[in-house]
Amino acid sequence: MRVLLGISGASGAVYGVRCAGLLLAQGVDLHVLVTPTAWEILSAELGGGEVPGGLDGRREWLARL
Repeated sequence: MRVLLGISGASGAVYGVRCAGLLLAQGVDLHVLVTPTAWEILSAELGGGEVPGGLDGRREWLARL
C-alpha cells in the first residue's frame, strides 16, 4: 500500500509522526509532506529546538523520533 501523509502546522504534528511510525512498521510505502510551520512545531515539541536543514538530515531526524 502507498500512503501520502501530510503534516501541517497544527499542534497535533506529533500525531503525524506517530502515525508515520505505525505505518512504516506495517511496511507501508510512505511519503510525507511537512509544512515549514510543522517543522517548527516538531522541533519545539520533539526535537529540543533543533531540526536539520537539509532533506537527508530531516529524513534521518524523523526516523530517530
